Amino acid sequence: MKKNILARWVWRWVKWVAATPPCAALIDKLAQANSANPRDGLPREVLLPLIDIDPRRGGQKKALVVVPYVTDNAYFNLVEYLDKTLIDLGYDIHAVVHNGEGIAARKPWWTSYYYVRATTGKFLSLYRDKGRKIPIDNHRVDDWCGPELMQFVAALHGFLKFDLCVVHYVFFSKVFEVFDHSVAKWLVTHDVYSERNARLLRHDLERSLWFSTTLEEEKKGLMRADQVFAIQEAEADFFAGLVGRERVVTLPWMPAKRYIQRQAYREKPILGYLASDYLNNVKVFEDFYRRFAANPVLAEHFNLWVGGRICTAIEKRKQYPKARFCGVLDEVGPFYAQCDLMVNPDFFESGLKLKGIEALAYGMPLVTTIQATRGLGLTDGFHTCADLDAVCAALEAIAQDHTLLGTMAEASRRTYDNLCVKYDAKRILERVIADHGYPKIWDDAA
Repeated sequence: MKKNILARWVWRWVKWVAATPPCAALIDKLAQANSANPRDGLPREVLLPLIDIDPRRGGQKKALVVVPYVTDNAYFNLVEYLDKTLIDLGYDIHAVVHNGEGIAARKPWWTSYYYVRATTGKFLSLYRDKGRKIPIDNHRVDDWCGPELMQFVAALHGFLKFDLCVVHYVFFSKVFEVFDHSVAKWLVTHDVYSERNARLLRHDLERSLWFSTTLEEEKKGLMRADQVFAIQEAEADFFAGLVGRERVVTLPWMPAKRYIQRQAYREKPILGYLASDYLNNVKVFEDFYRRFAANPVLAEHFNLWVGGRICTAIEKRKQYPKARFCGVLDEVGPFYAQCDLMVNPDFFESGLKLKGIEALAYGMPLVTTIQATRGLGLTDGFHTCADLDAVCAALEAIAQDHTLLGTMAEASRRTYDNLCVKYDAKRILERVIADHGYPKIWDDAA
């Protein structure tokens, strides 16, 4: 009898404890963890990675690619470009995605795909000034690289034995410490991140602040790589000053040529601006539109069309009556085909501007700033406007003489032909591989 009474009291106590808010929350989390389908999303507390391997594929050379996002923008265009070039060179691509925002779609060219949620690091954190208002250039290079990523990459390498590790962004460079000398380590920089937020703030681009570090911390990350890939020459010079010229190579994204041939141009040409929803682009458009609308020569002689994801980021479109917003585009080709010339009045030097390189790939007449083409070695006057005043002056000249459009198209095609020869990705990667003579992991084992 006494045992039954004691058991009932113990059971009541257990139910009472389980009903308290902390215990109830813990039980709920455990239940979610046990029932979660990795393809439907994971609880934040679970470190279990998504593992998705295609059993039909498998070659001798294996490349690990580490990225923070799977997106539709200039950054991921370069990821895809390098991946597919490595596939042409005989590598299987094994991709690890590390962020705190959720599982992205697997890309069909990946042999395997792993999602590792960022839970213990400081991914996307921003250090702020003493008033906790403005993010400053105070990230340590490894702040966004959590230990769960390091542990998972080490385990995966033990299983697959990679020949090459390609890390995108300097803030994931700590991953290289998992590998010994037998694995080639390539860092794709995408941009210069030392004092980047300070540069943005000088242009009143506070909403675009992101990862930003010191020169010493950026150098620390770069030094971990065997090869540092810059996406344009000016940044290659900067990185070479930190780690030496022999460790730096320039390899921009070069889309396939799709030259548009025109017999004639419209009496009132369509001036196109194609951009992503990156907040810098919104400010660029707003500044350009004010000048465009206030200039009777431009407003009367051009139709301004705006395309791409920037259309979703621009608020109160009725404030821009002289612009036509074409929305998000499934394919950019038809937009270029409908436009007579393109404009890119970007003023912030950062990475490689997709808008300019893609317009050249379509052979489009292009008016752009030197800030948007820095590091590509372009010489045509319409491709190297000093500022927004120069952009408007160039457009005024075209408004008065439409025959310039044909000459500009020829200049764009000639320029892009030269760039394609200079930055042939397969040739560049073959040379990097040959110069380093990387041994295979199983050669060491033998």
